[in-house]
Order: sequence, then C-alpha cells, then structure tokens
Amino acid sequence: MIFAALIFVSGALYGLSAFFGAGKSGGGKSLGAAAAGLLVQAAALAWLGARYGRFPTGTPYELLEVAVWFFALIQAGVAAAFKLRFTGVFSMLPACLLTLLPLGCPAFLRSPGGAGVPASASVAGLHAMLALASYAFVAASACFGLLYIFQRRRLREKSGGLFARLCLPLETLERLGAMCVGGSVFAMLISGGLGFYAASVIPPETASSLAAHVKFGAAAVLFCAQCALFAMCALGRARGARLARLEVALGLLALAVIAPVEIFNLSR
Repeated sequence: MIFAALIFVSGALYGLSAFFGAGKSGGGKSLGAAAAGLLVQAAALAWLGARYGRFPTGTPYELLEVAVWFFALIQAGVAAAFKLRFTGVFSMLPACLLTLLPLGCPAFLRSPGGAGVPASASVAGLHAMLALASYAFVAASACFGLLYIFQRRRLREKSGGLFARLCLPLETLERLGAMCVGGSVFAMLISGGLGFYAASVIPPETASSLAAHVKFGAAAVLFCAQCALFAMCALGRARGARLARLEVALGLLALAVIAPVEIFNLSR
C-alpha cells in the first residue's frame, strides 16, 4: 500500500509540474503512473484476499483501501476513455492521502490485515465490494460536481489562472457526473440484491438487531436518492449547475450513511 501511495503522489506531482512548466506534455506519463499505482494496490488487495481466504472487506482498513482503489480506477478509466490526460491528477493525490492515512491511525493499525470482522461468506464479500464501488461512483460524481461549480464561477468572472487551465469543459464535467450517478445506481442495485440474500443466511439475532435495521434503512435512503437523481438526469430535470449541486449533496449523504453501516459491521 505504501508503494502504491508513493506511485500515486509521484505521478500527480510529475503531471502538475509538466503541465505548468511545459504546456500539456507529461499528461500521458502521469496517467501511466496512476495505472501503475492501481496495479500495485490491486496486488496488495489480492494478497490480503488470498492470505485470509475472503474478499478484502473484513476490516475498516480494507474497506477504505477498496473504496480508494475503485475511486482511482474510475478516475483513471475516465481519463483514458475520454483522452483527458490530467484527470488522473485530481484523483491521485486524494488516493495517496487515503492510502497512507490508515497506516498512521492506531485504530486501523490494530487490524490492517485480518483481525476484525471476517467476511466469511463470499456473497457478503461481493455485496460489500459492489457497495464500495457504488460509493466510489458517488464520490467521483461529487468531485465532478465540485469541479463544475468552480469552473462555472471562473467562467462567469472571466478569470483564468491555474485552475481554469487544468479543469475540464463544463459539458464534459456534466456528462461525466451523470455517468457516475448511473454507475452508482447499477452497482448499488446488484449489491442490494446480494445483500438481501446474505441477510437471509446470517444468524437471526444479527439480522434483527437494531444496528442491522439502521444499516438497511440508511442504505435504502441512499439508494432512493441515487435512483431519484438518476431519473432526474434521464428525464432532463437535472442539468448544469443544478445537477452539480445535487451530486455534491448525494456525496455528503453517502458520507452520512457510512457511519451506521460501520456501526453495524463493528457490532457483529
């Protein structure tokens, strides 16, 4: 994980320095560094899964690392698909910080690999992986929404600067945000179906606990919000600045939902 974080930050710093120093050269190498960081992080997660015989979603440390991996993967995939060479810069610095943060927190260091709640059921592990992918899509859409708001303000004020040079066109940001909302709904839909199946095979006292009801209720609220925003995008009711603000609001709601979900996981 440390090697992945170092690759992320080195690629981001190289991309920024190349952009500011010599026009737009260096974006491809920066994206290559993002891909290398993803591969190293994926190898570390695969090693954890092979060592403990489960999906790497059994501890808070593993959950955060998987979420960071999905977030960086989405950003790098967008950059490669749309030939946006510097999109990876916006994801690599947060990915580096979130990868290194657990290593300096005693609460995470107590169980970085296997102590904690084991994800013994493969269905439950896959449910958690897809839920984290949905959270990553929501986080990516919130990032694109924030970039849209800032870029729109810059254009209104007719001010240039470094941010205006790095940021993407408003139409591209709007399209990417809407695509991430759709991806979050698709991933959460499959995750929810697997979650219902996993709930049917866990001990009855666990499924009927207060923490379980809070978790399922919070997840249902988030899923309804995702579906509502996706429907508004499909019907053309949410566009431009309105869509950007709703994407940011959805990201904040996802952060609020994580708390009861983690309380349930720690209470099992």
